[in-house]
Amino acid sequence: MVTRFNPGLKRRGVGDLLGVVMALSARTRRMLMPHVEIELDVFDPAGSRAVKVTLPRRN
Repeated sequence: MVTRFNPGLKRRGVGDLLGVVMALSARTRRMLMPHVEIELDVFDPAGSRAVKVTLPRRN
């Protein structure tokens, strides 16, 4: 219906709209939530480290 009144307007698919909503949601969460640090230590039965997680650091 909108394209009838404004022929230059491109109609977006559901996937495009969902992508926009998810991007705005993620951006809002980053703006509102405080920075969090998580320390994760997982060891196998022999006592050596079982999991190593490498994430990018934020400054």
